[in-house]
Amino acid sequence: MFRNNSIKSIYIDKNNIYICYESCIDVFCVRSYQFIQKINLDVTNNKQVIYYENYILFNNSKSLFIYDITSNFSSYFYKNFLKNIVIFDFNINYLLCYKNNFGKCHIRVLQIFADAQKCEHELIFCVDFSSKFISHGKFLDDEKIIVAKNGKRLIIFDFKKAIDMYRIRKLKKKILDIHKSVENMLFILVENQIFIFNLSTFVFYKTVQLPKGLFYFKWSYFIRYKNRKIIFSSDKGVYYIDYSIEENV
Repeated sequence: MFRNNSIKSIYIDKNNIYICYESCIDVFCVRSYQFIQKINLDVTNNKQVIYYENYILFNNSKSLFIYDITSNFSSYFYKNFLKNIVIFDFNINYLLCYKNNFGKCHIRVLQIFADAQKCEHELIFCVDFSSKFISHGKFLDDEKIIVAKNGKRLIIFDFKKAIDMYRIRKLKKKILDIHKSVENMLFILVENQIFIFNLSTFVFYKTVQLPKGLFYFKWSYFIRYKNRKIIFSSDKGVYYIDYSIEENV
């Protein structure tokens, strides 16, 4: 199935794959890949869509909405307390944010305290870069984040201890997306390749070659790993690769 707009997010549970667009979600069976249903979203003017487990955060021009996929897509409204800031990632307790201001890039981690009526936040980590831009940012766990400086250099921070932990070697190609699996592997999607980086040993584990011509339009692309499958989006649709991570690597 192909739609005339880019994929914003992908979520996978035991039974289904949820492919999120700006105004709808396509649901597929994870075993047969058969289309199940299309779910229309009432949220308009979405600037960002970010997933965390069974939650999806929608950042539109006025508000933040969090949808719980497992409870019939019920939504909760939060006051928009972030202006001119890009939200890279969230995990219910924290927001990872980015702002470019006067030639400097600011990375911030905010702890959020939210219920159905209000949302409060506290700044717990901030770092400034004198670089052109930060293209990606992800939570690795409740203590560490990873960011992509200038689109090619990945840096890991411990935001609880406020230290720079590790810098992964600079890649030759621009990073399209990053994803940390439960096996503590980092999947790095670049044009024509997927790099798999072991976050326990800090070494590159494997490289998966991809066909050429999948990323011509330079949309926002996504990579995930679950149930022994690498799943990534491209200009030509969503690809699935059967891939098992060996134990004790």
